[in-house]
Amino acid sequence: MVSMRTLAIISTSIGIGFEWYDFFLYSLLGPVIAELFFPSKVAILSLLLYYLVFLIGFLGRPLGGIIFGHIGDKLGRIYALYFTLLFAGASSLVVAVLPTYYQIGIVAPH
Repeated sequence: MVSMRTLAIISTSIGIGFEWYDFFLYSLLGPVIAELFFPSKVAILSLLLYYLVFLIGFLGRPLGGIIFGHIGDKLGRIYALYFTLLFAGASSLVVAVLPTYYQIGIVAPH
């Protein structure tokens, strides 16, 4: 039998792994995404703009912790995990289908 503490550690580790996997992919693909959404004659400017957007998302983590902590307290941790995985997957899907700067112009990064 596996104790509840062990299950909590395993499920938390899986959730954190998925979350950091997203951050890893977006960091790794930074130069490509920067060129698609923030094209500039100065490549470093595109990359800085991309990482500024990335930073805004990273700074939003405490707000997510408050919201999903509340969900975890009221509905249970498993629902909080389901919601975070659902939102992480949905946001990745939205980024995948967004039109680039070359398709819709300056509206793309907004």
